Amino acid sequence: PWNDKHRDKSAVIVQRVGGMVGAKCHHDSCAGYGWMELRSIFEPEFRKTVRPANDTNTEWRNRYEQKRMYNGDFSDLDDSIDDAEEEVEPKQLSRAPRPANDPLKPFLLETIPAASLIGPVGDYVQMMDGKTESPMEYHVGSFLTICGSLIGRHVHWDGYGKVYPNLFTLIVGRTMEKKSSSIKKAKEMMQSIYGVGDIEVPKQIRPASAESIVQDMAVAEMPPDMECDFRENKILTAFDQSVLHRRGYVYYDEISMFLKKSRKESGNTMMETLTEMYDGPQWMKSGTKRNSFVASSPTLSFLAATTPAWLKENSEMSDIFGGFTNRFQFFWAESPEGSPLIAIPPPIDRVQWDTLLDTLKKMMIWLSYFPHGQEFKMSYDAEQLYKQFYDTFTPIVRWKLSNETEQALLMRCVTNVVKNALIFMCLRAATEGGAEYIEKCDIEAGIGISMYSARCMLDIMGSLATGERAKLDARIAEVLKKTGKISARLLHERVGGRWPASEVQMALKSLVQ
Repeated sequence: PWNDKHRDKSAVIVQRVGGMVGAKCHHDSCAGYGWMELRSIFEPEFRKTVRPANDTNTEWRNRYEQKRMYNGDFSDLDDSIDDAEEEVEPKQLSRAPRPANDPLKPFLLETIPAASLIGPVGDYVQMMDGKTESPMEYHVGSFLTICGSLIGRHVHWDGYGKVYPNLFTLIVGRTMEKKSSSIKKAKEMMQSIYGVGDIEVPKQIRPASAESIVQDMAVAEMPPDMECDFRENKILTAFDQSVLHRRGYVYYDEISMFLKKSRKESGNTMMETLTEMYDGPQWMKSGTKRNSFVASSPTLSFLAATTPAWLKENSEMSDIFGGFTNRFQFFWAESPEGSPLIAIPPPIDRVQWDTLLDTLKKMMIWLSYFPHGQEFKMSYDAEQLYKQFYDTFTPIVRWKLSNETEQALLMRCVTNVVKNALIFMCLRAATEGGAEYIEKCDIEAGIGISMYSARCMLDIMGSLATGERAKLDARIAEVLKKTGKISARLLHERVGGRWPASEVQMALKSLVQ
């Protein structure tokens, strides 16, 4: 197709199991030509849907083409971080300074790197640029979350169990930073997908109790004669295969409303139920023996906003050590002084909106080829990068951090890397005609998002932990001063039920040291 003289049947077009389409000519002079070049011959407009032709902003253009963040040597990571920060123009946040000898310094990012602003993610942010006062970081977090909710269980990676691309995201910023505006715009795009094939838009859930969450995600009321089978951890095939997985998302303008509600009544297990749904259980059941509901393969995303002050006021240490907080990715940003003010938001470019919408529709059509879910493995280069990141980051979190709170906050970062990478892979598949592996660029983008989120999380929740720990230390000292020698059990009783026994033990350990 690229040389009229090549008529010896040396050109091929293939479609692999994962849906990825490839093309090649075996002549040496055609080396470097592939499916993208072939498709462009017959569809000249195709390239414009991948990279907008009317994009004259060279800064954003560079972000699209910039696909490298790490050069493979994590000892040189500081230089890569500095370059990324310079390109993206970081917002000036009142971040708490990290220790001089901080072992996490090579990893934590103060802004989203260029490697994570590729493809449709970069296109979405560029489209929203100048149309709202919301910082760029809010749009990235919101867009990734709605994409993960759309994807659901159609794809997964199998490591220590299956990892799905559903995200728990928290948009954090001051009042009037237009946090909810960024979320609502992303929701509007997701709801515009309605009616593509047989795939429905994920259902919005407003939790009132643990039972209501399962009931909202359930496909039908569970027949009474299935009770014994669920007690034996079995699911009847006819019921389990009657529908595909159910996707849903929780949305709060202010997450403190949820935090307050989850603690209002004793025995309320909303937080525990949502924590379990992050991992994508096979099924969940709730209700009474006579009126039970089952959620088969529920896939839930969580998207909420808050201010740092309200988050600290309504969070407790048990949220961190119980594993609820560390499942979230934090997107914290503030508009610097002198940022453009937009009294009346201008209309969004409909060409860009429709192009992105078309990309998401292509993604959903591609995903429809995997109605029962498809496992995707990492390519060799992607696997090597992920192993290198895991082998260097995880030991620091587990064994080199002296702060137990920071350890607990960062435990899910490696999981979120893969969740992010799956989303980037699906978006890439929509623009490239399919995907067969999680590629290195997907892992790079996932690491960038996760490490930026980790820095935001430590800055916000770390100060909460410091304040709470100081109160606990003071309370322990007060009790010991009055009682003298005392058993650990009695000490916990005297300190009060506000702190779990595990936190009291950790505080004691630190005080003794």
